Amino acid sequence: HNSTTTTSKTQIEKNDIDLNEAFNEVVNATPKLLTLLEKKVEGLERQLKNKDQATKFQAMGEALVRSSNEKWFPGMKTTIVSDWDQCDENGNPGKMEVQLNPKKDLKQNAQDYFLKAKKILMAWDTVLPLLSEVKEEQKQWEKKLSFIEGISNLITPKKNDQELVIQTLQPHKSELLKIYSNLLSKGLIKQNIEKEKSKEVPSRKAQLEKKYGPNVNEYTSPSGIKVLAGRTAPANERVSFSLSKPHYLWFHAADGIGGSHVLLTCSEDEAKDEDIIFTAKICAYFSQARSSSKVNVMYCKASQVRHPPKSVRKVGLVHVIGNHKYVCVVPSIPDT
Repeated sequence: HNSTTTTSKTQIEKNDIDLNEAFNEVVNATPKLLTLLEKKVEGLERQLKNKDQATKFQAMGEALVRSSNEKWFPGMKTTIVSDWDQCDENGNPGKMEVQLNPKKDLKQNAQDYFLKAKKILMAWDTVLPLLSEVKEEQKQWEKKLSFIEGISNLITPKKNDQELVIQTLQPHKSELLKIYSNLLSKGLIKQNIEKEKSKEVPSRKAQLEKKYGPNVNEYTSPSGIKVLAGRTAPANERVSFSLSKPHYLWFHAADGIGGSHVLLTCSEDEAKDEDIIFTAKICAYFSQARSSSKVNVMYCKASQVRHPPKSVRKVGLVHVIGNHKYVCVVPSIPDT
């Protein structure tokens, strides 16, 4: 969370906001979001290699398996094998040249080709649904942009008369503030354009710092359970030890990936599946694998998290004892 986002949303809910300034922010931010979505689509599409390539790799692997008893010597870079998918009219197989890893024999090279084929097909299974979601979001924001451009065309002739501008915007206020709030939660609107608020009310950031110390984010799971995420090494240290209780669930990106220490502040018995998924998504988002389509996240009881030996100890570095569980999620944080 950040203080600007939280207080601005509060002001929106109270309709206590400069509508003209909000509209100008929306006009500037919406094309930026569409550019980001376009880049995301391009990135996902790059991960979808041609399925024909998977078929080709599979065929090469099978051909190598059938030829595994033929002469091979270390250092071979290519081999010619029978291609039974390309037989002549007499039923004799065609020939296929296959590139080899010179450090591996024919069977090992065959396994490499099978793995390449499997990875391409798995990418389709994983990435294709994500691509559909992003394209659908892109489509919805293109509609919103058309809506915004339509209003811009109405107010352009009146731009020197603020009263007329506000009168023109007023019928669209509810929809505009929804768009504004959405863009704000995505971090595409940075400015604090709320009306002057009371100096006595501490900011969200100040409230969190007083409660948890600096650089700890707080979220609320679907079941209403607090989730704490450290954003720096000292904050991770506090989350894992000072702010935790033995029965809390502790989350971290798996496979040696660096990132935040995250707590779901309840026991595993109290946590529902959606709470665990919710927390894991936050953990994945605040990891070095944020840009990946999916991230493995491990979790365990906070009591299983220990400091390493003094000889290698440093702030924020921990090790986990005992058994732990894994969940695979798409990195994301909730709208704030």
